[in-house]
Amino acid sequence: MFDYVLPNSAESPLATSALLLAELKQYNDFEWNADRDTIISWSTTEGYPADAMYSRENGYEEMELHEIYETESLAKFAFSILWQAAEFSLAHGTVIVYDF
Repeated sequence: MFDYVLPNSAESPLATSALLLAELKQYNDFEWNADRDTIISWSTTEGYPADAMYSRENGYEEMELHEIYETESLAKFAFSILWQAAEFSLAHGTVIVYDF
């Protein structure tokens, strides 16, 4: 990791995508020990349930409102998204920007 000045003159810590993926593998080994396919599937099977959907045919449709969420499910969803971003970054030579 190293500090870098972004185009907007803000300072930001940077690291390589390879380092990110290596750290994610360590977290996985410590917590879930899941294989790659399982981790990828978490982006569709875990996380917040959909409160609304949009389609061309029906437009915006509200669904059942959910008020209770499971922390581990949310963690698996986020982990899967970050894992996929790291793999995509390595395969395509792109950067990952955390904008929060």
